[in-house]
Amino acid sequence: MSIHTSDTSRTHARSRPIAGIIAGIGFAAFPLLRPWGDKSGDPTAVADAFASPLWVIAHLCGMVAWCVLVVAAWTHPARSPNPPQPQQSPHRSSRATGFLALGTAALLPFFGAETFALHVIGSTAVDQADLSLLDLESGIRNEPTAMTLFGVGLLAVAIGAALLARETWRHGTPQWAGIPMAVLVALYLPQFFAPDALRITHGVLLGTACVLWAVTSSWAAGRTDDNRSSSGPGIPTPSQPAQPSGTISTPSQRTSWLT
Repeated sequence: MSIHTSDTSRTHARSRPIAGIIAGIGFAAFPLLRPWGDKSGDPTAVADAFASPLWVIAHLCGMVAWCVLVVAAWTHPARSPNPPQPQQSPHRSSRATGFLALGTAALLPFFGAETFALHVIGSTAVDQADLSLLDLESGIRNEPTAMTLFGVGLLAVAIGAALLARETWRHGTPQWAGIPMAVLVALYLPQFFAPDALRITHGVLLGTACVLWAVTSSWAAGRTDDNRSSSGPGIPTPSQPAQPSGTISTPSQRTSWLT
């Protein structure tokens, strides 16, 4: 392994837990900070929830969490069985990252509409004491294109998280570190139909799973890189001395090294 590749791997190993912690905090903060008055059925409580600054802050936390999870996935190496050759960077979990990135891009339009459009409606309804403005809520949340993108996005991120869990299982330590995160990402759509308390629990568990995966996989990757670096790249073993460049060993020469 070249010095450049080793340094790159260490940089990714250091940045992964930072990204994972940020994503984890975002996933947990979204339901914890989100006002839940819009689920009460009381128009006044709905307007107050939409108008609250926490409505915007909470949803921004959710959007940031998805974006930073893509960064964390990109830093996760999908290592091949053979050590990388000099001047060759470790293979990345490109498919997992691709699905997560496309899914996040599809999620953001719906997130944005719910974050800002409903906030404007709620603030205007409170300021003008006109609760009839809340009738616009259904049109925003049920807009066909936004809902389709949202559903496709959730499917894509679920596939991406599953691929990431597979790569962690094949090359990570501990192998199971990516499974809780993959399961909880797959449950992101069903949890929208759950009670508030269960949605909060899901967000906290998903955040914890992200931190667990990022920290443990980074620690294991760091140990692997340190072990490879300490072995000394390109140093011949006693049983196989180095040969001059351009020479080819004969069977008799290979036999003599073993005697």
